[in-house]
Amino acid sequence: MPWNAKWIAAIVGTFVLLVIADRIRYVQEMKTLAARLGVEWSKIERRGTFPYEYYKKVVHYGMTKDEVHNVMAYFASVEEKQFGRYLYEIYYYRFGTLSRHGVRVEYDQLGRVRKVDDAPPVPPQDLSK
Repeated sequence: MPWNAKWIAAIVGTFVLLVIADRIRYVQEMKTLAARLGVEWSKIERRGTFPYEYYKKVVHYGMTKDEVHNVMAYFASVEEKQFGRYLYEIYYYRFGTLSRHGVRVEYDQLGRVRKVDDAPPVPPQDLSK
């Protein structure tokens, strides 16, 4: 099967269409989160930390790991790491680890939530060494 311009255009067009559909779906999900939080969408449209602001109110200190997994079930991927005494889970909203929309949950030794914050681009440092 020769790869002529029509086939290449069809593949590129399909990819572009899928990306546009995904972006529309993502914006609708963010608008739903904004409505739940009681914030106007126009105020948060350009802020990359918005999902974190919502989930910081939903995931709170003292929740168990299973309770957090139930609340965070809609995230696209989760990354689990151990730094020092604490376990961290980073939930990425879309596009896996390439996303800017991450929520980091820190657990204590008993498996309860210790802290919830915006996932930074670099992991926390282990100062115990």
